[in-house]
Amino acid sequence: MILRPRPANLRGWRAAAPIVTLLSAACGREEYDVADLQLDVTDPLPDGAELLSVCVSDHGTLERGAGNGRVPFPGIREGEPVTITLDVYDADDVLIASAGPAALDADTPYATTPLLAPGEPCVANGAIAREGVASWLLALRFDE
Repeated sequence: MILRPRPANLRGWRAAAPIVTLLSAACGREEYDVADLQLDVTDPLPDGAELLSVCVSDHGTLERGAGNGRVPFPGIREGEPVTITLDVYDADDVLIASAGPAALDADTPYATTPLLAPGEPCVANGAIAREGVASWLLALRFDE
Protein backbone atom coordinates (compact mmCIF):
# COMPACT_ATOMS: atom_id res chain seq x y z
CA MET A 1 0.00 0.00 0.00
CA ILE A 2 1.36 3.44 -0.98
CA LEU A 3 0.50 6.15 1.52
CA ARG A 4 1.97 9.08 -0.42
CA PRO A 5 2.08 9.53 -4.17
CA ARG A 6 5.57 9.17 -5.56
CA PRO A 7 6.99 11.88 -7.82
CA ALA A 8 6.78 11.04 -11.50
CA ASN A 9 9.91 9.72 -13.16
CA LEU A 10 10.92 12.53 -15.49
CA ARG A 11 14.15 10.92 -16.58
CA GLY A 12 12.54 9.66 -19.81
CA TRP A 13 11.18 13.11 -20.69
CA ARG A 14 14.52 14.77 -20.05
CA ALA A 15 16.20 12.35 -22.43
CA ALA A 16 13.53 12.93 -25.11
CA ALA A 17 13.48 16.74 -24.78
CA PRO A 18 16.30 17.40 -27.31
CA ILE A 19 14.56 15.16 -29.86
CA VAL A 20 11.21 16.89 -29.35
CA THR A 21 12.90 20.29 -29.72
CA LEU A 22 14.66 19.16 -32.90
CA LEU A 23 11.45 17.79 -34.41
CA SER A 24 9.45 20.90 -33.58
CA ALA A 25 12.16 23.10 -35.12
CA ALA A 26 11.98 21.07 -38.33
CA CYS A 27 8.31 21.99 -38.74
CA GLY A 28 8.93 25.71 -39.18
CA ARG A 29 10.88 27.67 -41.80
CA GLU A 30 14.44 28.33 -40.77
CA GLU A 31 15.79 31.84 -41.06
CA TYR A 32 19.51 32.10 -41.79
CA ASP A 33 21.57 33.96 -39.24
CA VAL A 34 24.32 34.69 -41.75
CA ALA A 35 22.16 36.78 -44.10
CA ASP A 36 20.90 40.25 -43.29
CA LEU A 37 17.87 39.93 -45.58
CA GLN A 38 16.11 36.73 -46.62
CA LEU A 39 13.41 35.92 -49.17
CA ASP A 40 11.95 32.42 -49.27
CA VAL A 41 9.94 31.20 -52.25
CA THR A 42 7.27 28.94 -50.76
CA ASP A 43 7.31 26.56 -53.74
CA PRO A 44 10.01 24.21 -54.99
CA LEU A 45 12.27 25.16 -57.87
CA PRO A 46 10.38 24.29 -61.08
CA ASP A 47 11.47 21.32 -63.17
CA GLY A 48 13.68 22.44 -66.01
CA ALA A 49 14.92 25.55 -64.19
CA GLU A 50 18.39 26.51 -65.41
CA LEU A 51 18.84 30.20 -64.60
CA LEU A 52 17.62 32.49 -61.82
CA SER A 53 17.49 36.23 -62.39
CA VAL A 54 17.18 38.22 -59.16
CA CYS A 55 16.21 41.88 -59.49
CA VAL A 56 16.77 44.16 -56.51
CA SER A 57 15.51 47.73 -56.76
CA ASP A 58 18.31 50.30 -57.05
CA HIS A 59 20.92 47.50 -56.90
CA GLY A 60 20.61 45.82 -60.29
CA THR A 61 20.09 42.28 -61.50
CA LEU A 62 22.06 39.18 -60.58
CA GLU A 63 21.90 36.05 -62.74
CA ARG A 64 22.97 32.68 -61.39
CA GLY A 65 22.58 29.06 -62.39
CA ALA A 66 19.47 27.60 -60.72
CA GLY A 67 21.50 24.94 -58.91
CA ASN A 68 19.70 23.95 -55.72
CA GLY A 69 17.55 27.09 -55.57
CA ARG A 70 19.82 29.00 -53.20
CA VAL A 71 21.14 32.41 -54.27
CA PRO A 72 23.26 34.86 -52.28
CA PHE A 73 23.06 38.49 -53.41
CA PRO A 74 25.81 40.53 -51.71
CA GLY A 75 26.25 44.29 -51.78
CA ILE A 76 22.83 45.55 -50.68
CA ARG A 77 23.57 48.99 -49.23
CA GLU A 78 22.94 48.82 -45.49
CA GLY A 79 19.76 50.44 -44.25
CA GLU A 80 18.10 50.87 -47.65
CA PRO A 81 14.68 49.30 -48.26
CA VAL A 82 14.62 47.08 -51.35
CA THR A 83 12.03 45.39 -53.53
CA ILE A 84 12.97 41.95 -54.85
CA THR A 85 11.58 40.09 -57.84
CA LEU A 86 12.77 36.82 -59.27
CA ASP A 87 12.52 35.16 -62.68
CA VAL A 88 13.19 31.50 -63.48
CA TYR A 89 14.39 30.52 -66.96
CA ASP A 90 14.77 27.12 -68.62
CA ALA A 91 17.66 25.88 -70.79
CA ASP A 92 16.12 27.56 -73.87
CA ASP A 93 16.13 30.93 -72.08
CA VAL A 94 12.34 30.88 -71.78
CA LEU A 95 10.83 32.54 -68.70
CA ILE A 96 8.94 29.73 -66.90
CA ALA A 97 8.06 31.27 -63.52
CA SER A 98 8.34 34.43 -61.43
CA ALA A 99 8.17 35.40 -57.76
CA GLY A 100 7.64 38.66 -55.94
CA PRO A 101 7.72 41.54 -55.68
CA ALA A 102 8.66 41.41 -52.01
CA ALA A 103 9.75 44.39 -49.93
CA LEU A 104 12.51 43.98 -47.35
CA ASP A 105 14.18 46.48 -45.02
CA ALA A 106 15.74 46.72 -41.56
CA ASP A 107 12.35 46.34 -39.86
CA THR A 108 11.19 43.50 -42.13
CA PRO A 109 14.32 41.53 -43.06
CA TYR A 110 12.46 38.27 -43.84
CA ALA A 111 9.59 37.56 -46.23
CA THR A 112 8.02 34.73 -48.19
CA THR A 113 6.49 34.79 -51.64
CA PRO A 114 4.79 32.18 -53.82
CA LEU A 115 5.96 31.15 -57.26
CA LEU A 116 3.74 32.70 -59.94
CA ALA A 117 3.07 32.23 -63.63
CA PRO A 118 5.62 34.16 -65.66
CA GLY A 119 4.89 37.77 -66.47
CA GLU A 120 7.21 40.41 -67.86
CA PRO A 121 10.90 39.79 -67.11
CA CYS A 122 12.12 41.70 -64.08
CA VAL A 123 14.39 44.68 -64.59
CA ALA A 124 16.37 46.54 -61.92
CA ASN A 125 18.77 49.36 -62.50
CA GLY A 126 21.46 50.45 -60.11
CA ALA A 127 24.62 49.00 -58.64
CA ILE A 128 25.68 47.05 -55.59
CA ALA A 129 27.51 48.78 -52.74
CA ARG A 130 31.08 49.81 -53.42
CA GLU A 131 33.87 48.08 -51.56
CA GLY A 132 34.32 49.57 -48.11
CA VAL A 133 30.69 50.70 -47.86
CA ALA A 134 28.58 48.96 -45.20
CA SER A 135 26.39 46.42 -46.97
CA TRP A 136 23.97 43.57 -46.37
CA LEU A 137 23.73 40.07 -47.78
CA LEU A 138 20.42 38.90 -49.26
CA ALA A 139 19.73 35.16 -49.16
CA LEU A 140 17.10 33.84 -51.55
CA ARG A 141 15.92 30.22 -51.48
CA PHE A 142 13.22 27.95 -52.82
CA ASP A 143 11.29 25.46 -50.72
CA GLU A 144 12.67 21.93 -50.91
